[in-house]
Amino acid sequence: MATQDLIGRTLGKYQILARLGRGGMAEVYKAFQPSLDRYVAVKVLHSFMAEDKEFLGRFRREAKNVAALRHPNIVQVFDFDVQDELYYMVMEYLDGPTLRTRLEALHQRGERLPLGETLRIIRDVGSALAYAHAHGVVHRDVKPANVILETSGRVILTDFGVAKMLTGTQYTQAGTVLGTPAYMSPEQGQGQPGDGRSDIYSLGVMLYEMATGRLPYDADTPLAVVMKHVHDPLPLPRSVLPELPESVERVILRALAKDPAERYDRVETMLADLEGVERGLQAPPATARPPTGPAAAPAAPKRSRAALAVGGGLGVFLCLGGIVVVGLVAVGSGFTDRLVGGRATASPTAVPPPPTLTPGPVGEILLEDDFADPSTGWDRVSDSTGGTDYQDGAYRIWLDEKQQDRWANPGESFTDVRIDVDATKAGGPDDNDFGVICRYIDNDNFYAFWISSDGYYGIVRYLKGEFQVLGAEGMQPHNVIAQGEATNHLRAECVGSTLRLYVNNELLDKVEDSSHSEGDVGLMAGTFDVPGVDIRFDNFVVRAP
Repeated sequence: MATQDLIGRTLGKYQILARLGRGGMAEVYKAFQPSLDRYVAVKVLHSFMAEDKEFLGRFRREAKNVAALRHPNIVQVFDFDVQDELYYMVMEYLDGPTLRTRLEALHQRGERLPLGETLRIIRDVGSALAYAHAHGVVHRDVKPANVILETSGRVILTDFGVAKMLTGTQYTQAGTVLGTPAYMSPEQGQGQPGDGRSDIYSLGVMLYEMATGRLPYDADTPLAVVMKHVHDPLPLPRSVLPELPESVERVILRALAKDPAERYDRVETMLADLEGVERGLQAPPATARPPTGPAAAPAAPKRSRAALAVGGGLGVFLCLGGIVVVGLVAVGSGFTDRLVGGRATASPTAVPPPPTLTPGPVGEILLEDDFADPSTGWDRVSDSTGGTDYQDGAYRIWLDEKQQDRWANPGESFTDVRIDVDATKAGGPDDNDFGVICRYIDNDNFYAFWISSDGYYGIVRYLKGEFQVLGAEGMQPHNVIAQGEATNHLRAECVGSTLRLYVNNELLDKVEDSSHSEGDVGLMAGTFDVPGVDIRFDNFVVRAP
């Protein structure tokens, strides 16, 4: 059976649907796995590769090594099998272009990636490499064509182990250079296999290209490019782009040292330097948000708060003129608040303790909800001021009063987490805030990561009932935030004392605070001086960082 005849056929458990591409080693197809109701990518070896028994043995070993990797930025390998003398590997299906495609489109328009997005992509690819190196796997062909930019914002590194699979086959000769010349380390260009520092060099070439808009070396032939990597001095990045920050150039120069001993010894060291670069690049904008919202002094906040907490046994709280009115809301824990003589008291049932903290392995999904199933446990309440509910495959939080917040929690407890969610403004004025919560302890103690429909952002600490925007005087504007009735992708990271807010894959804020170390996660929306907000949340994922 020839690989070009596979479309429409069944290969093992997989129905082949469409051809995605062809490489020197294999053809790749989109397929459907009925048993698990999911799409997958199937890589089928070319018949001439399958004839090499030494290669097949190496392919099996490397497939097992790569399948053992579990990281959010590494393509997941599900299966390896043979049918009708066709050897194939099954991987997760990734919906999105390659980084190479993105860079080429920008180049055609005479543009470059924003530096913030460049640093985020390098950080995610570096995180994948650091994890792989810790598990004894070296990539050896790091390049933009092997990086997928999923539509959800996830950055995925693919094709682990391919160079090692090809080494020593009957289709190569001793000393043959395997890899991509434009991104190849000098030692690889001299026929050496390379190690983790070779991946760091390739990552440095990617950073050079993404930051400056061009590759460090160009020539008429691939061999000439390889020789330039081996012998030619590196063109300084700031000679290509004078406005490039010197701190970025320093990272590039160290990553691209020709002697591996002079490079970063570990990817983690390079990523730590990039974190320092990000901190140095965060200059506060010239204007600040008017003091009508949470930018007010933390000792005397000007806004009242309507707080919704579910799963932890709390009802709906609405502060009016300093009098606390407790709504008659029964929640899953059996704790029901009630009104007695105009004051709020609670039934004798105690609030259950939080569950065991779940830090989880790196990148492990700790909690995931696309809100398609209304029985997943998020609260469903409404009153004259607003409410929370599942609606049209999303989770909705809406408010019809000014100077209020509502939030919802799933009733879990975590230490260090990375939270991703898509937030869509479905209606109401732009005088709002909405976002993600981490380390929720109770209504008065947690962190909130806010953006607004008029383009502002902030990381907020609630501590003993008082709130403070951390790291700046009030919320700050940024043009990466989609304004009006639009969708924004938010990522909040709570790792140790470090809090980061990403919006649409760009780091907007990073602060240090150790007031809260553990607690629940959640979603929130609120109003300022103009009533009315309607936010739909979707694709909520909590991962170990």
